[in-house]
Amino acid sequence: MGYASHHATTTASQSFSLAVRDTNSTAQTLYTTQLALNFLWMPLFFRLGRPAVALGDLALLAGNVGALMVNWWSADRTAFWCLVPYAAWLGYAAYLNTGVGMLNGWTLPKKERSE
Repeated sequence: MGYASHHATTTASQSFSLAVRDTNSTAQTLYTTQLALNFLWMPLFFRLGRPAVALGDLALLAGNVGALMVNWWSADRTAFWCLVPYAAWLGYAAYLNTGVGMLNGWTLPKKERSE
């Protein structure tokens, strides 16, 4: 993800086209929101024990990454191809998240802390 963002930003900054620079601005926003959504998944799933909410977050994250891939397809193909494994991983993570949610009735049991 970091290399893809760097490559797309570097490519856009070297371009003379205003359209490519506008595309890069949108891509930077999408990249930043992707980082935030990615960061939110872990506490939603593990800390709060809410796999349904975490799955919703994953759906938003997948849509965000899809939009970023569309953006980078037209601006920087190398950055696009760097995102393909990440998109595949998100699909697998959604599968695992759904499985855990279904097997646990969509709420994870709270563990008692021993002190």
